[in-house]
Amino acid sequence: VTVTNTSGGTEAGSLRWAAKQLESVGGIIRFDSTLGGKTITLDAGLVFKFMTDIWGPPDGITISGKDQFRLIEAGELIGLVNLTLTKGNAPIASAVQARQIDMYHTTVTGNRGPDGAVFVLEGGVIANSTISGNTTSRAAVMYSDYTKLWFGNATVAYNAAGGIGPYGFQ
Repeated sequence: VTVTNTSGGTEAGSLRWAAKQLESVGGIIRFDSTLGGKTITLDAGLVFKFMTDIWGPPDGITISGKDQFRLIEAGELIGLVNLTLTKGNAPIASAVQARQIDMYHTTVTGNRGPDGAVFVLEGGVIANSTISGNTTSRAAVMYSDYTKLWFGNATVAYNAAGGIGPYGFQ
């Protein structure tokens, strides 16, 4: 499914519309190359029940939550490529909460909430990505018991309360 505009609503071609198209099957969300370097300010967070990839254009794209809600919640594997995730706000996982995550060339910054900007339940990869400048009371990247999370050429630094840590511990 291809996103063709920067609307944060649900009209055809928007990111929320694209997410709705994949609601019962999962799949890949791509962005029209003309959206490279632009910002999408969502009207509500994105929820994915099935394995989904979100591939930003080569120049990247910013997804903003207006400091009002979690940006992405994924019940299965979520793949994030060439994105900037900012201005998410939630009690746990202000930017992304996922069962599994594969994050490449993505920046998570400017999110806030008590428990982490990213919360991973089972495992995944964070590579060639930056998680920085998030305001949380605990670690910016949190994980649950038995989570296997691999970091490669990733920066997790300059977050208000710290970097990487298990959920439920201070």
